[in-house]
Order: sequence, then C-alpha cells, then structure tokens
Amino acid sequence: MAIVLAFFWLQKPSAQAPDVAYDYVFGLLAILGTMIILICQTLCSLSVISYFHIQKNHQETANWWRTLLAPLAGALAMGYVVYLLIHNLTFAAGAASSSPVFKAIPYIVLATAVIGLAFALVLRKAEPARYKIMGRTVLDESRERERGTR
Repeated sequence: MAIVLAFFWLQKPSAQAPDVAYDYVFGLLAILGTMIILICQTLCSLSVISYFHIQKNHQETANWWRTLLAPLAGALAMGYVVYLLIHNLTFAAGAASSSPVFKAIPYIVLATAVIGLAFALVLRKAEPARYKIMGRTVLDESRERERGTR
C-alpha cells in the first residue's frame, strides 16, 4: 500500500502513462517482489551451510551434498540471478524506469532487510524465549509427523 501511495504522490501522469497505477505499479512491484524473493532464497541457501557446517548443529544429518555443495551451488546461482536482475533493472522496468518509485527500489529492498534485522535483534534481546522458537514450528511438526507414521 505504501508503494501505491508513493506512486500517487510522486509519479506524475504523462502521455506514455496517463494512468500510472495501471501502467507502472504491476511491473515495478513484480520486479521488487522478485528481487526480494531471490535475495531471501540466496540467504536461505547460505544459512543451511552456516547451520550445519559452521555452527555444527545436527551433525548426524549433515551431508556433504545435501547441506554443503547443493546449497552452495544454489546460493551462487541465485546470487548470479540477483546480479543479472540488478544489472538489467532498467530494461526489465521498461517505461517505468523513469519513475521515482523505480529509482527507490534498491533502497526499499535495503530498508526491508534493515528493518527485518533490527526486529530480529530487538526480539532476541527483549524476548529471548520467543526468538529462540522462531522457525521451530516446521521442524517440530515434521518430527511429530514422523512419529505418527512409524
């Protein structure tokens, strides 16, 4: 909603795009969403390596292929795709590349990352028990499913 409001306030209608909301918003939001998802997937691949091989958690399930090489290959490939997206951002945006909202996309991505990191750090300090269980729901549910099938 904030981005749509930014279009309303910042983007002036032009001959190319008399109705900016319909002409630019979808394309720019698709670029923004794609960039954020690709960066998250890259970080997730790196976090698998960190969890199993750097922090040495669950050594019994660590595997050279499944928890080291495959995530590394995925992180490198996704990192390259993020590079390609950034390198070709103006082409991907087309006519919307002149929009002030387009120019703000890298800052929006960075702000999202900083806000998320700040939230995690505050949560870790203020509510350590809640921070500690983040991400455990899926793991706990899968263990319960395994127990129920045996």
